[in-house]
Amino acid sequence: MIETKNLFEFKHLKVGQRVFFKGNMANLEGYGKITTHHEHRLFGITYDIQLDDGRTFNREFLTAFLPESHMALL
Repeated sequence: MIETKNLFEFKHLKVGQRVFFKGNMANLEGYGKITTHHEHRLFGITYDIQLDDGRTFNREFLTAFLPESHMALL
């Protein structure tokens, strides 16, 4: 049997919480904060993030960033 995780496991992430955006092929990594979160019945939770350098990313999944409290895991 496949074990699944609760989609709302990270609901404790709050608006204003500092995060580290891991970057991707088109965007450099950076530090910022969560500005909004969205709950989707099919897709789980996504977050809007504003980085300290002014860039914004909308509806990012948790896999795109880390809460700053988890930076030791990098």
